[in-house]
Amino acid sequence: SLFDPVASGVPASSVKAIDLRGPEEDISLRRDIDRWIAVSHQDQEVPADRVDALLELLTASPASDIALVDPYPHDLEQGTITLIGYDGRPLDTVRVLRETPADGGRWGLENGDRIVRIQPTITGLPLRALDWGLGGP
Repeated sequence: SLFDPVASGVPASSVKAIDLRGPEEDISLRRDIDRWIAVSHQDQEVPADRVDALLELLTASPASDIALVDPYPHDLEQGTITLIGYDGRPLDTVRVLRETPADGGRWGLENGDRIVRIQPTITGLPLRALDWGLGGP
C-alpha cells in the first residue's frame, strides 16, 4: 500500500500522443479529434479501442504484483512508452519489461522509480507495428 500500483499517474484524457519504442521499430501515434493515427506509418489509422486499452493499462489498471528492483534489469526491457500532452511535452515514460517464458513471461511496467508494476502473462502490450495493424514505416 506504500506504492501506487498503477504504472503512470497521467490522466488518459491529457494524452495527445504516444511514442512507442519497441524491439523492432518506433511507432508514433497521435490523436486526431476522434481517431488515432500512426504518423510514423504514413498516417494510417489505428484501432481506437487498442489505444484506449493501452491507456487504461498504463493509467488506471492496478498491477497484480509489485517488485522493487535494484539494479534495474536492462536485459528484460522490451521497449518504452512515452505519453505526450497537448503542449507537445512528454508527460511520462514507462519502461516495458518482460520475463522470459521460463520465469513466467509476466509483463512489468516501470516509470523511473525502480518499482516494477507486474501485469499477468495474459496482458499483451502492443509494441510492434503488427500489433496495431500497420505495415512498414
